[in-house]
Amino acid sequence: MNLHKIFIPTTRHAVQLLSITTEDPEIRSVICLNDSFQALPISADYDQFVRRPTGIIEKLVGPGAYRIDVSAPITQGDSWQLGLCLAHIMHHHDTFTATDGELVIWATGTVDTQFGVNPVEHIAAKVAASRELLEAEMAAGKKVVLITAAENLATLRDHIPEEWTAFGVSSMADACAAIGISMPLASASKSLPQESAAARRPGRATMYLMGILAVATLSVGLNIPYQSLRDSYRYEKAGELRALRMEMRTVSRQKNWVATNAYYFFEVFYLLNKSKRLEESLSIAVQSFGDAVSDPQCDAIATSTITKGSLPLLPDKGCNVTFAVTSGTKTDVRIWLALVTHKDANAPAVLMKHGADIKAGQRFVTPAATIHNETTRLVAVISDRSDRAWLGWLDNLLAATSAERMELEIDRLTSTGVGVFQTNWQPYIEID
Repeated sequence: MNLHKIFIPTTRHAVQLLSITTEDPEIRSVICLNDSFQALPISADYDQFVRRPTGIIEKLVGPGAYRIDVSAPITQGDSWQLGLCLAHIMHHHDTFTATDGELVIWATGTVDTQFGVNPVEHIAAKVAASRELLEAEMAAGKKVVLITAAENLATLRDHIPEEWTAFGVSSMADACAAIGISMPLASASKSLPQESAAARRPGRATMYLMGILAVATLSVGLNIPYQSLRDSYRYEKAGELRALRMEMRTVSRQKNWVATNAYYFFEVFYLLNKSKRLEESLSIAVQSFGDAVSDPQCDAIATSTITKGSLPLLPDKGCNVTFAVTSGTKTDVRIWLALVTHKDANAPAVLMKHGADIKAGQRFVTPAATIHNETTRLVAVISDRSDRAWLGWLDNLLAATSAERMELEIDRLTSTGVGVFQTNWQPYIEID
């Protein structure tokens, strides 16, 4: 049986839960510093968190009172609720440990009476105060999982390395699924917070795939693949594409055939198909702008539409041009267009980079730029999600010095539903 240990972060330090002792139900529950007579100030709040009718722990694991010993003080706030609730569930399943657990859990969030997980403040400070401890656990070969409310996940990921495993959850059922244990109450999953009608209306292909996964999941007695796919769909809809990629990577490492096959269809038929549709919706026209370099061949460009592998021929000394970018989608999109020169193969230089939010059928026109030789690369990226999550990947693509690195960055974008258009400029060739 896998054993787990758990830490509750504060803005000063990470607090480890050292023991959970069941006491007489007639007495009050308490939280103490390890092996001391000192009850922490949050003990009264913890007792209410445990006891009916105000609390939820008795609803989960039955009547009881508890003494919890912790490694350091927790003086205020309610962000300890998610970690303590998980600890009680682990204690119920005999998976809680304070020593050499295979899984290390870092959890912060509040829990309501319907078992919903709600956001808290000071995520960045909590990560900073816990980083050294978490890095030490990883160095010791432990698997570390960070869990917070779904609303806090973007902030959390902004302050941790990309390879760290983190989950944003909306309910205790989600939190339990993230660490591979079940809720003690079968009815607890009914209390999931309700989504808006729009958020609950995925495309037909996605609904079909999720339906197949749900049936397959039930047939093998597992619920984690379905939870993970549902969370991934939410991440994509919310534009949390880094979280989406991490979720997909986490599932691939688990080698669960149900989840692996479901994610294959989710990526190919939903994400990559979306990327292709967005890319194909782009219309990019280049137009000569004032013939700044006084070459009559530049006038021949007039207004040309760019397609992959088909670019206007230019004289080697260059032409001054602008780009008009139009979206053929039926939704609002964010588009970036950039030009990169590779004269120095080891240090690509960005000649121009402009972005705009445009509505269906609208276009934006870039400022003029001089294009002068075959070493110039044009890159356009389009998404109906915020660029906050993927703009860094675009910057990496522009800085790439090898075809392998370009493919890696393009894969990051396309595998999360972002459309990518890239091509090289051709030199003008005079024919006698």
